Amino acid sequence: MGSILLLQPENSTGKVAAFLAERGAEGIIGVSIEVASLQTARSLLEANTKRQFEPYAGPYGHSILIPPEFTHGIWIEFFQK
Repeated sequence: MGSILLLQPENSTGKVAAFLAERGAEGIIGVSIEVASLQTARSLLEANTKRQFEPYAGPYGHSILIPPEFTHGIWIEFFQK
């Protein structure tokens, strides 16, 4: 089963507003992918990017968010339920 999450900016200075201002008023801002082990995904990301990714409580569960500069222009969220 899949789902679509629609977003709109809460204010003019947030990440969603910045993305829309830069890319236009529509498009895919990101993709969420369920993983079996968030810790394994995080370890692989940190080893390959030399950057720390802090977990947070996302809409689908424990998550890490990978910014667009690492993913060809979209946000990617890995989550574990």
